[in-house]
Amino acid sequence: MNDRLKANFDLLIYRTDPETGRVGSIDGVLETDTGEYIGLYSGKTLAELTAEYGMGVTVGTVDEYRNLHDASYRTRPVPTCAEVYQEMLEILPPVNWVTVGGVESFRMSERLTGAITAIYARLGGTYWTFYDRIDLPPAEVAAKVRAAYLEREV
Repeated sequence: MNDRLKANFDLLIYRTDPETGRVGSIDGVLETDTGEYIGLYSGKTLAELTAEYGMGVTVGTVDEYRNLHDASYRTRPVPTCAEVYQEMLEILPPVNWVTVGGVESFRMSERLTGAITAIYARLGGTYWTFYDRIDLPPAEVAAKVRAAYLEREV
């Protein structure tokens, strides 16, 4: 191949794991002057990466990847207990520990991946946990927890 290569930092090579549905990055992107994509670090073509990682290898923008990645790790609020809530509150310094609309919540300072972290909330005498973005506004945390509480009560 005699094509000139240029790094394209707006693009990423990633895949969706067919078993878990989780999205993970594989490589950065080098682009040839003929428009072919090659892994920035691996030096492999898309065909080679597909052979290695299986179906679902995609080239997309960094923003597309981040949105898909984050969405693949988000969960719905599920009940937990007061002991777990308290333990998580005390294990690391909490992030954004607030009460909004009657829902007390905080985020773990340690992230699961990217901007995704565990969020803990208390509504009355019920305790909840889920994974979402660390910058999820407290009002949205409260809305998600209230919705989960109401679903559980029905």
